[in-house]
Amino acid sequence: MPCDSKVTVQEKSLVVEDLAADLQTGKAKIVVGVDGAISLEGFDSESRDMSDMCVLAHAALEGSWEVRQAIMAAGISERDLIAAHSHSHR
Repeated sequence: MPCDSKVTVQEKSLVVEDLAADLQTGKAKIVVGVDGAISLEGFDSESRDMSDMCVLAHAALEGSWEVRQAIMAAGISERDLIAAHSHSHR
């Protein structure tokens, strides 16, 4: 599912806020597969018409502190996140 979906910028911001809250409470986490694919565990981005990578890309752009902390904890650099943007398994 590409990031250029029918989801508005405002809706994307709300999804990023939800992700940040879920990351902070431990309900969701960012995982990296053995093949390098980056995805979200415990967060249903697809029901919001967004891929995991789209949510993460927008979260990184918006500068969400919780998301940035989770990205760093998963051992992902921003360059990895950008490179993986087209490599998601969800």
